Amino acid sequence: MWRSIARVLPWIGAVVVIRLLFILQHKSNKKMEQKSDYIIKNSGLILIIGGVGVVVFGALIVLAVWTKQTSPGILVVFGGMFLVSLYGLVECLLYYVEVKGDEIIYRSFIGVTKRYTFAMITSGKYTKSGSFKVYVGTKTIIKFSDNMPFQRFVEQMIERGIPVEVYKSKKA
Repeated sequence: MWRSIARVLPWIGAVVVIRLLFILQHKSNKKMEQKSDYIIKNSGLILIIGGVGVVVFGALIVLAVWTKQTSPGILVVFGGMFLVSLYGLVECLLYYVEVKGDEIIYRSFIGVTKRYTFAMITSGKYTKSGSFKVYVGTKTIIKFSDNMPFQRFVEQMIERGIPVEVYKSKKA
Protein backbone atom coordinates (compact mmCIF):
# COMPACT_ATOMS: atom_id res chain seq x y z
CA MET A 1 0.00 0.00 0.00
CA TRP A 2 2.80 2.45 0.88
CA ARG A 3 4.41 1.86 -2.50
CA SER A 4 1.26 2.87 -4.34
CA ILE A 5 1.00 6.01 -2.23
CA ALA A 6 4.67 6.78 -2.90
CA ARG A 7 4.05 6.44 -6.64
CA VAL A 8 1.12 8.89 -6.58
CA LEU A 9 2.63 11.52 -4.25
CA PRO A 10 4.94 13.17 -6.85
CA TRP A 11 1.98 13.59 -9.23
CA ILE A 12 -0.15 15.14 -6.51
CA GLY A 13 2.72 17.45 -5.59
CA ALA A 14 3.14 18.50 -9.23
CA VAL A 15 -0.57 19.29 -9.57
CA VAL A 16 -0.52 21.34 -6.35
CA VAL A 17 2.56 23.32 -7.46
CA ILE A 18 1.09 24.03 -10.91
CA ARG A 19 -2.21 25.15 -9.35
CA LEU A 20 -0.38 27.49 -6.96
CA LEU A 21 1.58 28.97 -9.88
CA PHE A 22 -1.63 29.71 -11.78
CA ILE A 23 -3.14 31.35 -8.68
CA LEU A 24 -0.04 33.52 -8.18
CA GLN A 25 0.03 34.48 -11.86
CA HIS A 26 -3.67 35.42 -11.74
CA LYS A 27 -3.07 37.62 -8.69
CA SER A 28 -0.10 39.36 -10.31
CA ASN A 29 -2.14 39.94 -13.49
CA LYS A 30 -4.88 41.60 -11.40
CA LYS A 31 -2.30 43.85 -9.73
CA MET A 32 -0.84 44.83 -13.11
CA GLU A 33 -4.29 45.73 -14.46
CA GLN A 34 -4.72 48.28 -11.69
CA LYS A 35 -1.45 50.11 -12.44
CA SER A 36 -0.57 52.30 -15.41
CA ASP A 37 2.96 50.87 -15.48
CA TYR A 38 3.38 47.21 -16.31
CA ILE A 39 5.86 44.55 -17.41
CA ILE A 40 5.32 42.02 -20.20
CA LYS A 41 7.37 38.87 -19.90
CA ASN A 42 7.16 35.14 -20.41
CA SER A 43 5.07 32.94 -18.17
CA GLY A 44 6.51 31.78 -14.85
CA LEU A 45 5.53 28.25 -15.81
CA ILE A 46 8.05 28.31 -18.68
CA LEU A 47 10.69 29.48 -16.21
CA ILE A 48 9.97 26.55 -13.90
CA ILE A 49 9.93 24.02 -16.75
CA GLY A 50 13.24 25.40 -18.04
CA GLY A 51 14.80 25.29 -14.57
CA VAL A 52 13.65 21.74 -13.92
CA GLY A 53 14.87 20.69 -17.38
CA VAL A 54 18.32 22.20 -16.80
CA VAL A 55 18.67 20.42 -13.47
CA VAL A 56 17.31 17.06 -14.67
CA PHE A 57 19.15 16.86 -18.00
CA GLY A 58 22.33 18.30 -16.49
CA ALA A 59 22.20 15.65 -13.77
CA LEU A 60 21.57 12.91 -16.35
CA ILE A 61 24.59 14.00 -18.37
CA VAL A 62 26.80 14.09 -15.26
CA LEU A 63 25.47 10.71 -14.13
CA ALA A 64 26.05 9.14 -17.55
CA VAL A 65 29.63 10.42 -17.69
CA TRP A 66 30.36 9.58 -14.06
CA THR A 67 29.14 5.97 -14.33
CA LYS A 68 30.99 5.60 -17.67
CA GLN A 69 27.84 4.24 -19.30
CA THR A 70 27.66 6.89 -21.93
CA SER A 71 27.45 6.79 -25.67
CA PRO A 72 27.51 9.63 -28.20
CA GLY A 73 23.77 9.21 -28.78
CA ILE A 74 22.94 9.66 -25.11
CA LEU A 75 25.15 12.74 -24.85
CA VAL A 76 23.58 14.27 -27.98
CA VAL A 77 20.00 13.68 -26.79
CA PHE A 78 20.54 14.78 -23.18
CA GLY A 79 22.81 17.63 -24.29
CA GLY A 80 20.20 18.86 -26.75
CA MET A 81 17.44 18.75 -24.15
CA PHE A 82 19.75 20.51 -21.67
CA LEU A 83 20.42 23.31 -24.19
CA VAL A 84 16.72 23.72 -25.03
CA SER A 85 15.88 23.95 -21.33
CA LEU A 86 18.74 26.39 -20.74
CA TYR A 87 17.52 28.57 -23.63
CA GLY A 88 13.99 28.70 -22.17
CA LEU A 89 15.34 29.50 -18.72
CA VAL A 90 17.62 32.31 -19.89
CA GLU A 91 14.92 33.80 -22.13
CA CYS A 92 12.46 33.92 -19.24
CA LEU A 93 15.00 35.56 -16.96
CA LEU A 94 16.28 38.19 -19.40
CA TYR A 95 13.57 39.06 -21.96
CA TYR A 96 10.93 41.60 -20.97
CA VAL A 97 9.17 44.75 -22.08
CA GLU A 98 8.40 47.35 -19.42
CA VAL A 99 5.96 50.18 -20.03
CA LYS A 100 6.22 53.28 -17.85
CA GLY A 101 3.66 55.78 -19.07
CA ASP A 102 4.84 56.74 -22.56
CA GLU A 103 8.26 55.09 -22.24
CA ILE A 104 8.89 51.51 -23.39
CA ILE A 105 11.95 49.69 -22.07
CA TYR A 106 12.83 46.57 -24.08
CA ARG A 107 15.39 44.05 -22.86
CA SER A 108 16.36 41.42 -25.40
CA PHE A 109 17.38 37.80 -24.91
CA ILE A 110 21.07 38.74 -24.90
CA GLY A 111 20.49 41.42 -22.27
CA VAL A 112 20.64 44.54 -24.48
CA THR A 113 18.28 47.24 -23.18
CA LYS A 114 16.69 49.73 -25.59
CA ARG A 115 14.27 52.56 -24.86
CA TYR A 116 11.42 53.67 -27.09
CA THR A 117 8.31 55.81 -26.78
CA PHE A 118 4.85 55.27 -28.21
CA ALA A 119 5.42 58.35 -30.39
CA MET A 120 8.26 56.50 -32.19
CA ILE A 121 6.08 53.48 -33.09
CA THR A 122 4.62 53.59 -36.59
CA SER A 123 2.58 50.35 -36.64
CA GLY A 124 1.92 46.93 -35.18
CA LYS A 125 1.09 43.67 -36.89
CA TYR A 126 -0.24 40.28 -35.83
CA THR A 127 1.51 37.33 -37.49
CA LYS A 128 0.17 34.00 -38.67
CA SER A 129 1.44 32.25 -35.53
CA GLY A 130 -0.43 34.66 -33.22
CA SER A 131 2.59 36.70 -32.19
CA PHE A 132 2.70 40.49 -32.48
CA LYS A 133 5.40 42.68 -34.04
CA VAL A 134 5.95 46.36 -33.30
CA TYR A 135 7.51 48.54 -36.01
CA VAL A 136 9.37 51.83 -36.25
CA GLY A 137 9.20 52.51 -39.98
CA THR A 138 9.95 49.15 -41.59
CA LYS A 139 12.19 47.91 -38.75
CA THR A 140 10.80 45.43 -36.21
CA ILE A 141 11.76 46.68 -32.75
CA ILE A 142 9.78 44.29 -30.52
CA LYS A 143 8.26 40.89 -31.13
CA PHE A 144 5.85 39.42 -28.59
CA SER A 145 5.37 35.66 -28.80
CA ASP A 146 1.83 34.29 -28.65
CA ASN A 147 2.23 33.06 -25.05
CA MET A 148 2.92 36.54 -23.66
CA PRO A 149 0.20 38.85 -22.29
CA PHE A 150 0.66 41.71 -24.78
CA GLN A 151 -3.03 42.66 -25.26
CA ARG A 152 -2.75 45.69 -22.98
CA PHE A 153 0.16 47.00 -25.05
CA VAL A 154 -1.90 46.62 -28.25
CA GLU A 155 -4.83 48.43 -26.61
CA GLN A 156 -2.53 51.33 -25.74
CA MET A 157 -1.31 51.47 -29.33
CA ILE A 158 -4.90 51.64 -30.62
CA GLU A 159 -5.82 54.32 -28.04
CA ARG A 160 -2.90 56.43 -29.28
CA GLY A 161 -3.98 56.08 -32.92
CA ILE A 162 -1.14 53.74 -33.97
CA PRO A 163 -2.33 51.42 -36.76
CA VAL A 164 -2.56 47.74 -35.81
CA GLU A 165 -2.82 45.26 -38.68
CA VAL A 166 -4.59 41.97 -38.11
CA TYR A 167 -3.30 38.86 -39.93
CA LYS A 168 -5.42 37.98 -42.93
CA SER A 169 -5.30 34.56 -44.49
CA LYS A 170 -4.40 34.54 -48.18
CA LYS A 171 -7.18 32.02 -48.88
CA ALA A 172 -9.91 34.55 -48.12
